[in-house]
Amino acid sequence: MTEAQALASIVTWSVDSPGWQRDALRRLATGTPLVAAEIDELVAICKGAVAADPVTADHFRDPARVQGQVNLRRVHTVNHVNALASDQRLAFQLVGLTVIYGDNGSGKSGYSRILKKACRARTPNREDIIPDIYELAPGVPTATIDYTIGAAEHSCVWQLGTPADAALTAVSVFDSRCANIHVEETNDLAYTPFPLKLLATLAQLCKSVKDKLAGEITTIKTRTPRAISTPTCSPTSAVGRLLAGLSARTDPATVEALATLAQAELDRLAQLTADLAGDPARAARQLAALTAKVDAQIAALDRLFAALNPETANTLRRLVTAKEAARQAAEAASGALFRDEPLPAIGGEAWSALWESARTYSEREAYPARPFPATEPDDVCVLCQQGLAPEAAERLNRFEAFVRDDSQQRAEAARAAYEEALAAFRGRAISASEARIIVATIRDELRQDAVANDLRGRLIVARWRHRWIGRRHADPTLSLDAPALDYDRQAVADLVAEVAARSTALVAEAGSPARVALIAEKTELADRQWLEGIKDDVVAEIARRGEIAGLELAQRETTTNRVTTKSTEIAQALVTDALRAQFALEVASFGIAGLAVELRQQNSAQGIPRFKVTLVRKPTAPLGDVLSEGEHRCVAL
Repeated sequence: MTEAQALASIVTWSVDSPGWQRDALRRLATGTPLVAAEIDELVAICKGAVAADPVTADHFRDPARVQGQVNLRRVHTVNHVNALASDQRLAFQLVGLTVIYGDNGSGKSGYSRILKKACRARTPNREDIIPDIYELAPGVPTATIDYTIGAAEHSCVWQLGTPADAALTAVSVFDSRCANIHVEETNDLAYTPFPLKLLATLAQLCKSVKDKLAGEITTIKTRTPRAISTPTCSPTSAVGRLLAGLSARTDPATVEALATLAQAELDRLAQLTADLAGDPARAARQLAALTAKVDAQIAALDRLFAALNPETANTLRRLVTAKEAARQAAEAASGALFRDEPLPAIGGEAWSALWESARTYSEREAYPARPFPATEPDDVCVLCQQGLAPEAAERLNRFEAFVRDDSQQRAEAARAAYEEALAAFRGRAISASEARIIVATIRDELRQDAVANDLRGRLIVARWRHRWIGRRHADPTLSLDAPALDYDRQAVADLVAEVAARSTALVAEAGSPARVALIAEKTELADRQWLEGIKDDVVAEIARRGEIAGLELAQRETTTNRVTTKSTEIAQALVTDALRAQFALEVASFGIAGLAVELRQQNSAQGIPRFKVTLVRKPTAPLGDVLSEGEHRCVAL
């Protein structure tokens, strides 16, 4: 496989890659490192905020067109490097072999150290450059390096700790210290073809983009209020479960509904808070008294509204009509019987009352042992206290016969029935003060404003109709028909049942189901009231979770698995097989092929193969201990 073929395969392979990676490959096609602003643009593409401009085959230059051969020309103007003189220069021939020699300590190694830092060398990390140990104020080691690229002259100032011109990495520097690294350690490729560099850089960009996305996620998470990150609500309440499972998919309407308490729920929370805060036994006694009070008020309401039944009004009208008919019949009988009596209205209501009083006096005081009226010759009238003439005695007996007559008894019975029914009807009335007390009990003690207001309106109508029936039922010209009135008895009865349950729960043992249920109900309501205060923060957090979910989704497009696989594939075809074959030829050219050594691939780092020199028949043997000094140097070269 040639480099051109490898690049073509990368373009084809990239079709299934995320858009930002295809855009990155386009940018990397020039071989120029990306600046920070370009990486930020790739992050924006990964997040979907910007459209990608994918790589095509036209974006790659011909890898056969190289920049030209790099040759060292001279090293000069050296400062603070060992004891090298700053006015000396080390020159190299453009063609052929340059031999530099001198006594020990003449500076050969010093120049070598400069070149190993500025160019490319397999050197131990512990090797460093130090200034002249006798300098009073040593500075940073520097040197000027002249070189050519093709026919063009170039020069750069090298400074320790700062990379030299990138072109100098085309120059390999080798010495005895490098030899150990080459032979005894696992090494990366000394030269990496452009397609592998491209994929290696893409893998590094994956990490850079992923880190930037992770940084954004971390920043967003820092905006989460403490009330949400460490909530004070119960973890088992509906609010606690909502916050524990908060995500981008959480519906804000759910938060709104949970954080909105109706007035009845607020009243219930106030009740439970008061009940559970004080002495349970005392609170239970108060609730029991309240239950009895409301029960009595319900009974009074039942009596009033039952009295307003149209049948009740019609019954009163029937009774008063019957009473009047019986009275008229009795009066008619008395008129015929007592027409010739000296006084009028004998048998009427006033007369009947007087007669009954006379009877009571006679039977209890005047003639207790005798039937009324007492009309024997020596008896006197119990009314006028005078003796009775035969005519007067006969009149009294006639009066008593009339009273005992059937028509008079019917009139009396009809009157008594009507008066009893009317008294019962009036006894079912509720006064204005009683009505105010009932409404206040439901509103203030049971904390049910809606029920209290509804009942207040119905009581006004009920009391007015009760008075109207009581006053006008006897008028036959008025219609008594009207819709039956009622009140929401079940709502009030439910309130009483609630109070009774609260009372029972309060006196129950601490761990009883009833008391636990009360505490749980209070916790639910209290947590919902607490949520109301942070509702906007929770809704904002849902939006933040959505941002995080989007960033995490984008992070999935930064994995390097496909990049590494493709890099390994190209490295195997483009590098590994060719490099191992070339190494075998080089070993043979040195005349040491009898050693049976080979270049074996150990592993890969981001798709770049790493190699180690090993014995063919015993790869695990320490090669540096087996080879002679000459063999060691030959293999390293």
